[in-house]
Amino acid sequence: MTLGGGYMNLDFTQPVQVGLGQTTRRNDDLLTANISLVYNWTAWLRTYASYNYQTNDSTVSSLSFDENRFTVGVG
Repeated sequence: MTLGGGYMNLDFTQPVQVGLGQTTRRNDDLLTANISLVYNWTAWLRTYASYNYQTNDSTVSSLSFDENRFTVGVG
């Protein structure tokens, strides 16, 4: 099992246009977290599953998001 995550604050220097003739300074708070599991059946066959979460809280609301990603596979 693997756990991970991180936080990053992104402060953009260029103003962003948010409306007709309106600009604002963009600042994002990006948070990530993930967990993954791998099971080796044989030397050449494994299964895995992972979950990744990412959220971005931006001063430009149209650029804020929450993302949940699930992955499963055989390799």
